[in-house]
Amino acid sequence: MSNMEQAMRQLAAEMTSKELSEVPEGTVEEIVQWIAENYSGGETSIPEATTEAIGGVKKAAAVEFTTDSATAETCATAIAALIANLKAAGTMA
Repeated sequence: MSNMEQAMRQLAAEMTSKELSEVPEGTVEEIVQWIAENYSGGETSIPEATTEAIGGVKKAAAVEFTTDSATAETCATAIAALIANLKAAGTMA
């Protein structure tokens, strides 16, 4: 067995939380196939974003607004709707 195949077996064991003895000996292609069949993917969700850390957020709903005939009142209404949608999506606290 080559050094590459041995390294791939060790990586496969670590990636799948299996014992090295459970990873079959074989070619690099065979070991990669075994990883594909046995890897669970680890973390299945994105952590929530905070003011200190990057994370996942949902897309906010669109706010309909045009600048044609915009007034202070229509701007304030659009800004309020935007803020409400950002809060609902978890983008803004």
